[in-house]
Amino acid sequence: SALAASLLISKIPAAKRPRFVAVGPILKGAVLKLLPLIRPLLARAERIVCFSEAERELQSKLLNLPLDKFLFWPTPYTQDQDAPAPTDGGFALALGQSNRDYGTLLRAVEGTDIPLTVVAGDESALGGVTPGPNVTVKYNTGHHETMALIASARFHIIPLHNAGFSSGQT
Repeated sequence: SALAASLLISKIPAAKRPRFVAVGPILKGAVLKLLPLIRPLLARAERIVCFSEAERELQSKLLNLPLDKFLFWPTPYTQDQDAPAPTDGGFALALGQSNRDYGTLLRAVEGTDIPLTVVAGDESALGGVTPGPNVTVKYNTGHHETMALIASARFHIIPLHNAGFSSGQT
């Protein structure tokens, strides 16, 4: 959306052009191939909001823009009012898609009796590791099922690959 806003704003005469802020641009994966197109568009932003300090520094380098153009702002997620009341379902929960290292997690619990539930986008997120009998894997759960899992997990695990962009804050 920040790129679309930048394109639209560029069509407005400079004297009447409003300021705009790009919030959380995702500069990873296939998007990196588009950096030559993205750089001039995001250069028009008054500020670029990032959700981690490391991401702020990385994006400054990737976009070749001054660090003071980037602002770290913690992700402002709030509790879902429709979430079920917390319970102790007796399992650990790992969920999410961005930058997750489920393969390492599955190897870590292999041969244990630790009950683990993993919610991933698809089977490729497991890194080629076959889950053991103590692991339940679900894919693309709906909002209410996800909220119920979150509320009933004994604790949460966020296995991440080492990267310069924010992941896991949701």
